[in-house]
Amino acid sequence: MTRCSRAVALATLGGLGCGADLGGGVGIEPRTANAVAFYRAAASTKLGTPLNNEGLLVGAALESRTEAHRGVRYDASVMLGYGRGPATLDGRWGIEAYLEGGTPVRGGFFPNWDFLLGATLATPIFFGSPRQVADLNTSTWFASKRLELVPMLRARMHWDHPPGEDSVTRLDLQVGATLRLRVLSDLF
Repeated sequence: MTRCSRAVALATLGGLGCGADLGGGVGIEPRTANAVAFYRAAASTKLGTPLNNEGLLVGAALESRTEAHRGVRYDASVMLGYGRGPATLDGRWGIEAYLEGGTPVRGGFFPNWDFLLGATLATPIFFGSPRQVADLNTSTWFASKRLELVPMLRARMHWDHPPGEDSVTRLDLQVGATLRLRVLSDLF
């Protein structure tokens, strides 16, 4: 990859306000009272205003889900919803609400037509000092980075066929947090 193509890729990602998340959480499956844990890697962006303060939130995630007495499974999902903030200028807090749809990754996608649907409410919290408009006027960086803590509440419904079992429907109620590294551009 040439320097020019790297700069264009960084500027494009920054112009979209892309974020990469790593985190996890715990929860419960109410029907069985089994404990559930998840570990998550996700990428998302907000499409809307030029500084990516609010708009349509789209993304994708890969998760490891562990349930007591059932073991580990991996899920792949896509996200679609709305996100607002934390504002690029003078913002600390934000809000995100999105729906997720996906599949267990077990010998391919949608094995036995297994799938999951979910809803998430998250509150990104920006770590760092607030920026002012004057900071944008003097910036010449293609991309700037910001670190956010993203606490979240989730509900997910799984329809699947665990190996050796009949069809099972499970509801998970979860609480968790991720660390998000967001890349933004001051030039676009």
